[in-house]
Amino acid sequence: MPFPEGMESMMTVITAFLSSSLPVLGLCLATGCAALLAWRNAPTPQPVPVRVRSRRR
Repeated sequence: MPFPEGMESMMTVITAFLSSSLPVLGLCLATGCAALLAWRNAPTPQPVPVRVRSRRR
Protein backbone atom coordinates (compact mmCIF):
# COMPACT_ATOMS: atom_id res chain seq x y z
CA MET A 1 0.00 0.00 0.00
CA PRO A 2 1.75 3.20 -1.17
CA PHE A 3 1.75 6.21 1.11
CA PRO A 4 0.43 9.62 -0.02
CA GLU A 5 3.13 12.06 -1.13
CA GLY A 6 3.34 14.04 2.10
CA MET A 7 3.05 10.94 4.28
CA GLU A 8 6.04 9.26 2.65
CA SER A 9 8.38 12.18 3.33
CA MET A 10 7.07 12.36 6.89
CA MET A 11 7.79 8.67 7.40
CA THR A 12 11.31 9.20 6.06
CA VAL A 13 11.88 12.06 8.50
CA ILE A 14 10.50 9.99 11.40
CA THR A 15 12.64 6.99 10.46
CA ALA A 16 15.76 9.15 10.14
CA PHE A 17 15.03 10.85 13.45
CA LEU A 18 14.49 7.51 15.22
CA SER A 19 17.61 5.92 13.76
CA SER A 20 19.71 8.95 14.73
CA SER A 21 18.29 9.35 18.25
CA LEU A 22 18.18 5.65 19.12
CA PRO A 23 21.88 5.33 20.11
CA VAL A 24 21.64 8.51 22.18
CA LEU A 25 18.49 7.21 23.87
CA GLY A 26 20.14 3.86 24.59
CA LEU A 27 23.22 5.57 25.97
CA CYS A 28 21.13 7.75 28.29
CA LEU A 29 19.15 4.71 29.44
CA ALA A 30 22.32 2.69 30.11
CA THR A 31 23.94 5.58 31.97
CA GLY A 32 20.80 6.12 34.04
CA CYS A 33 20.58 2.42 34.95
CA ALA A 34 24.27 2.28 35.87
CA ALA A 35 23.98 5.40 38.02
CA LEU A 36 20.86 4.03 39.73
CA LEU A 37 22.56 0.70 40.46
CA ALA A 38 25.69 2.41 41.80
CA TRP A 39 23.52 4.71 43.96
CA ARG A 40 21.45 1.80 45.34
CA ASN A 41 24.56 -0.30 46.06
CA ALA A 42 26.46 2.53 47.72
CA PRO A 43 26.40 2.39 51.55
CA THR A 44 24.25 5.14 53.02
CA PRO A 45 26.34 7.66 54.98
CA GLN A 46 25.56 7.55 58.69
CA PRO A 47 24.20 10.85 59.99
CA VAL A 48 26.49 12.53 62.51
CA PRO A 49 24.78 12.87 65.90
CA VAL A 50 24.19 16.46 66.94
CA ARG A 51 25.22 15.74 70.55
CA VAL A 52 28.82 15.02 69.51
CA ARG A 53 29.06 18.38 67.77
CA SER A 54 27.73 20.36 70.71
CA ARG A 55 29.93 18.42 73.17
CA ARG A 56 33.11 19.35 71.27
CA ARG A 57 32.52 23.07 71.72
